[in-house]
This record gives sequence, structure tokens and C-alpha cells, in this order.
Amino acid sequence: MKSRRALIFVALFLAGAGLRAIDLWHPVDGTVRESWRECDMASIARNYYREDARFLYPRIDWRGNGPGYVEMELPVTPWATSVLYRIFGFHEVAGRVLVYAFALLTLVVFFRLALYVLPPNGAIAASLFFVLSPLAVRISNTLQPDALMFLTYVLAVLAFLRWLDTGRWRDYALTAGATALTILAKANAAHIGILFAVLLFQRDGWAALRRVRVWVLGLLSLVPPLIWYAYARGFWIHYGNSLGLSNEYHWIGWDFFTNPAFIKGIVISELFYVWMPAGVLVGLFGVIMRFRARPSQIALIWFAAVAAFYVLASRSMGSQWAIYYHVASVPPAALLFGVGTEALLTARWRPRLAVAAPAVGAAVLAVLAVIGRAHLDMGFGAGPRLLAAAAGAVGAFALLVLFARSRGALSQVDPARPAGLPAKVVVSAMWFLVPLTLVLQVREVVGEAHPHYMQAAYDCARQFAPFVPSRALLLVSGGPCAHPDGSRVAFNEPFMFYWMDRKGFNICDGSQTVPAVAGFASRGARFFVARKSALGLTPGFEDALRATYPVVSECPSFILFSLEPRRAAVGGP
Repeated sequence: MKSRRALIFVALFLAGAGLRAIDLWHPVDGTVRESWRECDMASIARNYYREDARFLYPRIDWRGNGPGYVEMELPVTPWATSVLYRIFGFHEVAGRVLVYAFALLTLVVFFRLALYVLPPNGAIAASLFFVLSPLAVRISNTLQPDALMFLTYVLAVLAFLRWLDTGRWRDYALTAGATALTILAKANAAHIGILFAVLLFQRDGWAALRRVRVWVLGLLSLVPPLIWYAYARGFWIHYGNSLGLSNEYHWIGWDFFTNPAFIKGIVISELFYVWMPAGVLVGLFGVIMRFRARPSQIALIWFAAVAAFYVLASRSMGSQWAIYYHVASVPPAALLFGVGTEALLTARWRPRLAVAAPAVGAAVLAVLAVIGRAHLDMGFGAGPRLLAAAAGAVGAFALLVLFARSRGALSQVDPARPAGLPAKVVVSAMWFLVPLTLVLQVREVVGEAHPHYMQAAYDCARQFAPFVPSRALLLVSGGPCAHPDGSRVAFNEPFMFYWMDRKGFNICDGSQTVPAVAGFASRGARFFVARKSALGLTPGFEDALRATYPVVSECPSFILFSLEPRRAAVGGP
């Protein structure tokens, strides 16, 4: 039996490794998935390689005329990538291979976590969910710190659970080290402390506060990140450079309670990128059937900790660009999926799939398809969206009612007592929803393969680069100057700098005027890479810009201006 289980996990690992190798070998060009983050990480690695290898001094390209030191997470991934450059030469795929290695280790760690927490069949189901997770696949070879964070994040939970059970110093030390590195890799992962605190309180009550080891664990986990982020903030204070830490406001405000867009964005990201969304019902089935079981408790508390962070950082977490942050939901979701599948496999009654599952499955599939198409803005108007949402809500409520009514019948061990209709309907639905969840995961992974939405911008950068001397500073159109509510937003776009291999300044969309451009020229900018869509935000700006500065080159989405004026700029938009 153990040998068969081992073969299953080997097969799961190979499947996960294969999926995570999709697009592994493509360079940092127009096929990037997260254009801002990947190009920032790639530029920092290149600057370590070319300019300054000191680990504590990461440098970005949009540095203006300064040294480029930037506030960011502990720069393990870009610095390690630069080391690979020094060993093997400058090959952009080196960073992807490094991140891929983190992803493969994460698979192994999660398998061990699933086997530690769940019965064998549930562990296999949870691991399959994890293997096929679109978000886990998405971060598995992108040049971001998230892959390292995800590895240590799952490892910290496994080590902590073992320490709770055994009290071994090895697990204690591993918990402290993994937790500290997790927060150093991504500050938002600090929510893991909520999970640890609740589990400790469940076991020891208020007595946990009197244990020295608990306080020492907290200090070992938090002091290194606090030291690093305090040090890194100095780069923001002195140079004004930050990768979304001090230069963007992420946190909840009063508008969270008046603007449904925040919670809607979070829910849609969770449903369509984590749960798919059929997995929600599988997870609910498991929670209702196994609510008091330890796996359900761990997964629910973990998910609640993640949800608390999403709400606190809702200004970002509800945005489309932040979808990859929701990878933190994948481990608890996978565990709940495993709980639900294990409960289904041990249910006393099983349907005749040839009759029951297709009927229930056709209805469920229709509802899910309509809801999915509606929320993904694929051609439905407001009326059909409302009907789809109502149908989904009614269907989910009906299944919840059936869950409640059938729980006793499904867990009844007396084989002489027949299962009632509610139990038969619920089990039939679950037998369809489990594979449907996995199919939808695969569909999303395949749909995200071979990204190319930045190809036009990349082609523009390659077209412009020969016209710009290697040491000339650029001015490049950035993102919006602020959130709609006026709070700070990180507007610095790195990809044109990285692809053109130049340094320089960003100018945010709302502040683009001829006098502002002239101000950057006085600080050393010699060329302006202007995004056409941004030029139209200020009436008359593009005409005034063309009249003031000569156009060097132009492509469908950008214009390259020389900042040597035809004539002195006099006012203008």
C-alpha cells in the first residue's frame, strides 16, 4: 500500500513539474506574465551583475539621476540570479530556473503537509488540487519573490504543526527560520502569525502567553524582518525609490464599506483563480461533514487568516493586478478540497454514476458556465449577469440545505438504513464537482500559457533602443499618479527601461505636461518614451509635445521624443 501511495505522489510530482515548466525557457521579453514585477526583478539582478554585487544594496533602473537603491523585500531572488549570471554568463532564464527550483521544493513540502494533516485519500486529492492550481503554476517560473515566499510559507506551517505535536527543538528552529524568511521574502505573509496564534490558543488557552518559547518564537520570526524593512525604508526616505511598500497605500478605508468593488474583486479572484469555483462546494461539503476534525480546523483557521489580510489590504487585493497575491489561499483551499474528497470517498452511499451524476452535473455545469462567462466579461449584459448570480446563489443555498439534511445519512454507519434523497443528490453532485474543479484548473493553466500581451510594447522598446545612446537618461510614461480616492500608488513602470537597457525617470499619467517634461529634461533626461494612451489624458498635450520636441521614432503604442527642443517651450498643456 505504501509503495502504491509513493508511486502516486511521484506521478503527482512529475505532473506538477511538467506544468510548472511551461514557458520556463522564455526570456524576459513580451511574454512576461507580470510585466512590472518581472522586469523590476530582472533589472535588479542585472544591476547586481553589472554594477554592484553588494547584497544589501538592490538597485532599480528607474532611478532618475541617483544611484537607484530601492526599498523592497529581502532581495534573495535577484541577488541569487546575479550569482548564476556570474557563474554561467548572462542568461535571463537563469532566474526562472532558480524560481522553478523553489516551486518544485514547494510541491514536496506541500505533499508532506497534506500527508501529515489528512488521511491518505484526502492527502492525494489535496495534492492533486495543489499540483493543478493555476496560481501555484503561475508563480512557479516568474521572476518574482513569491515563489521563495510560497516555499517557506508552506514549510513554516508544516514545521509549526509538527512542533505543536512533538515539541521538538528541530521543528521549533525550522518554524522560526522559515517564518522569518517568509516575511522577509514578502511582507504580506506576516498573516501567517494569525494561524499560529489561534492554533496555540486552541491548544493552551491563555497559558500560551506564559510560555517563554512562544515569545522567543515570535521574536525570532519578526525581528529579522523588522530590521530589514526598517533598513530598506531608508532607501525610500533618501532616494524616493520603493517597490510598492512606502509608495503605495494598500489598506482598508471607510470606502470599503460603501464601495462594493473591493470585496467583489477579492471574491472574484478567489472563486475563479483559487476555487475554480466548483471547489467551494467540495470544500463546504468537507467542512460540514468533518467540521470538528483537525484538518478542517487547521484549513479554516488558515483561510480565515488569509482572508483577514485580504480585507485589511483590500485596496490592492481587490485589483486585477494583485491576483498572484491570492496564491496564499491555495494551501488551505487544497486541504479543504482534500477534506471534502475524503468525506465523499468514505460516504456510505454512492450513486450510480451513469444515471445520477450526468443529470446533476449538467445542471451544475450550466450554472457554473454562465456565472463564469458573466463575471469574466465575455459578452453578457447586466441582466444575464444578475440572473446568473441569482441562479448560482440559489443553487449554492440549495446544496447547503441538502448538506445539512444529509449529513447524518451520509455518516450513518448502519448499512441497513437506506440513504434518503437529499443524501443521494448531494453525493451525486460531489462526484461531479470534484473532477469538474480539476478540469477547470487545467483549463485555466492552459489558458494562461504563452502570455504575449506585452509583445507590442517589447517590439517598441527594441525599435527605440538603437536611437538612444547607452548612457542617455530616459523619461518614460508611468502608471496613474494616485488611486481614485487620492491615496498613493506605485506608478513606476520598469519594462521600457529594462528592454531598452537604459536608466532614467518615470512620470505618472496625471502629471504629464510640457513644462513637467521640460523639468525632467533639466535634470538630465534626453529622451521621452511616451505612451500614446497617456498622452490623450491631457487635452492638447500630444500636439504641444510634438510641436516642442522632435519625434525620433514611433510605434503603434509609444512615441520616442528627443528632449532637445525645436524651440523653447512656452507654457502649453
